[in-house]
Amino acid sequence: MFFFHIYSIIGRLTQVLSSTKKILIVVLLTFGYTLLMAKILLAEDDLFLRDIYTEILTGEGFDLSVAVDGDEALKKLLKGQWDLVLLDVVMPKMTGIEILEYIKSKKADKRYAKHILLMTNSDEIRGIKEVKDLLDEILLKSSFTPGELIAKIKEYLGN
Repeated sequence: MFFFHIYSIIGRLTQVLSSTKKILIVVLLTFGYTLLMAKILLAEDDLFLRDIYTEILTGEGFDLSVAVDGDEALKKLLKGQWDLVLLDVVMPKMTGIEILEYIKSKKADKRYAKHILLMTNSDEIRGIKEVKDLLDEILLKSSFTPGELIAKIKEYLGN
């Protein structure tokens, strides 16, 4: 549906605009669509929070993949180039810190994700010093609203 809408807009503009302007519009529309469809990995074991984050992120048009535990998060993280990862600290099977330690041991942090935001319920995180250089930011879950999370994500994605 999205592509049909863009195609019809471009079709109408084609009749009116010069070729240079047409190329510029296509580039701008494509770039905007790319930003909108940024690949985000959400690693969150709490069902309530996972559902809230899933709803707001998909509602904003992001290409979202969800992991319910650390093991699944690591597997998904290693499969693809993510624009942004929202990584919970405390998860079953493997913590967010253990995932970061694994990535650091491979010396390929930016190969897997352009931005990593660590989400936590506590301002004291054991082992954070060793992996802090992999993080863009640490977010205290109780200190932001869903709208503020979206704003933060868009800030990192340049949108």
